[in-house]
Amino acid sequence: MPDVSLFSASGSPSGSFYIVCEVDKVHGGTSCNPADSNTQFLGIGGTSASAPSMAGIMALVEQKIGSRVGNANYVLYKLAGQQTPANCNSTTGSGSGCVFNDVTTGTIAMPCAKGSLNCTTTLSSDQYGVLSGYSAGTGYDLATGLGSVNAANLVTKWSGVTLTPSVTTLTSLAPTTITHGQAVNVSIGVAPQSGSGTPTGAVSLMSDLSKDNAGIGSFTLNGSGLATGTTDSLPGGTYQVTAHYAGDGTFGSSDSSPVSITVNKENSSTQVGLVDLTLSNGQVVATRSSSAVYGAPYFIRADVTGSECPSNGRVDPGCPTGNLTVTSDGNPIGTFALNSAGYMEDQYILLPGGTHAVQAQYAGDSSFNSSSATSSITITPAVSATAAPTVPTQSSAGVSIYNVYIRTGLNRWLGANGDRHVLREWDSVARNCCDDRQFERDQYFPDCSPWRGAKYAHSKPGNFRDHRDLWRRCELSTLELSGYHLTTQISHAVA
Repeated sequence: MPDVSLFSASGSPSGSFYIVCEVDKVHGGTSCNPADSNTQFLGIGGTSASAPSMAGIMALVEQKIGSRVGNANYVLYKLAGQQTPANCNSTTGSGSGCVFNDVTTGTIAMPCAKGSLNCTTTLSSDQYGVLSGYSAGTGYDLATGLGSVNAANLVTKWSGVTLTPSVTTLTSLAPTTITHGQAVNVSIGVAPQSGSGTPTGAVSLMSDLSKDNAGIGSFTLNGSGLATGTTDSLPGGTYQVTAHYAGDGTFGSSDSSPVSITVNKENSSTQVGLVDLTLSNGQVVATRSSSAVYGAPYFIRADVTGSECPSNGRVDPGCPTGNLTVTSDGNPIGTFALNSAGYMEDQYILLPGGTHAVQAQYAGDSSFNSSSATSSITITPAVSATAAPTVPTQSSAGVSIYNVYIRTGLNRWLGANGDRHVLREWDSVARNCCDDRQFERDQYFPDCSPWRGAKYAHSKPGNFRDHRDLWRRCELSTLELSGYHLTTQISHAVA
C-alpha cells in the first residue's frame, strides 16, 4: 500500500528522469560540468530513485526538528487530515500551503501479455490485455496514496502535529557486566506523561556507540504498555543504553534514561583455506580444498567466527569486524577487511608450486579477541602448453571458448606468468563487454546484463565471489567478439 507518491519515471514516455552526477559511470567528457560542452550525466528512475529521494526529505525533517521521527506514517496521515483535498488537487491547481498534492487522475493498470498474472483481455483473440490495478481519485487512494509531496511544506509543518506525550522507562537491563554474546534480560515500560490511555507499538534498545545511536534490539509492547524479553546482540565496550519508543497514532515518541553496561570481548576463531573454482554443468562451483593446480582459478578465504556469528552467513548478526593479515610461508600476501559476514577473499592470489603454510591473523575488534590459524595448501604442477590456441572470432564458438579457457587456457596462461597487470586488463575488457558493447551484449551474450550493478565488485574482496562467474563469462564473450584483442592479450600474457 502506498503512503505517498514521488516522481519515479525514467525517460520514455514522459521524457523526464532524475539526474545523477557520477564521473566513474560516464565515458568521456566530465560529469555534470556546465562549462564543458561534452559533459555527461546519468538519467535514472523507478523506486530506486524515488525511495532514496523520500529518505532525503525525511532527513531534512529530522534536521529541522532535531530528533528522530520514528514511524513517519503517524504524522503523515495527521498532516493529510489537516488539509482539504479540493484545495490541494494537483489537476486543478494545488494550494501553496499543501503538504500533499492530491493526484486525482490516472491509473496504475498497465498493458500486459495475455496469460500473464492478473492480465484481463476482452476477446479470445487478444494478444495483449490490461493488468488489473487501481485508479487515482480524490483523497487517499491505492494508486497514489496521500499524493505527491511538497518537501518544503512537509519540513516546516511537521512540528505542527500534536501527539500525546509519552514516558519510556528502561526498568531492567541485567546483568550489566557480561561477555559478548551473552544474553541480558530486558524490561521496558511506556505510559502517558499524563492522563489515561495505553501506548502501543514497538520499543527498541539504543546505544551511544555512534552518532546515529545504533539500534540493538526491538520488542513489542503488550496490552499494558510493557515489553519484556532477552537480547544477546549487545556490542562490545562500555557505553550507555537507552530504550526508545517510536510512538503510535496517539502517543508521541520518547526515550528512557540511560543505563551503563560493560560488554567484554569474547574469543574469536579463525579458519583459512583455499576455495577451488571448477566448471560443472555450465556453472562455476566453489569448493573448499587444500590443493589446486598451478594457475587454476582459486582464491584464499579466511573466516572469523564467534558465538553470534557461527557460520559467516549473511543472516548472522554481530560478526567480527576489522582487518585480517594473510601470509604464505611467512611472506605477506596482504591485509584485508572482513566483510559484514565476517570473512575475506583474496581474488588475485597466485601461489607457486609446492606445499605452503598459509596463515591468517585476525587483529580483533571491540567485541572479539584476536586469533589466528594456519593451513597447509599444496599447489600441484599445471599441464604445460607450447602455444596459444587459434582464436575463433565468430560468436557461434562461444560455448567451446568458455569451456576451453575456463578449464585449460586463460587462467593457466595468465597464472603461469604471475602477471596481475594482465588480470586487471582482462577485467577492463570485461567491463567493455557490458558497458560499451550494447549490440553485441544483447545479440550474443545476454548473461552480461547484470554487469552494470556488479562491475565494481572486483575491488571489494568480500563481495566479488558472487560475480566471479559473470566476470569470466562476460570477459570471454568480449574476447570472442574481438578476436584481435584476444590474440594481443594472450601474446602479452605468454611473452
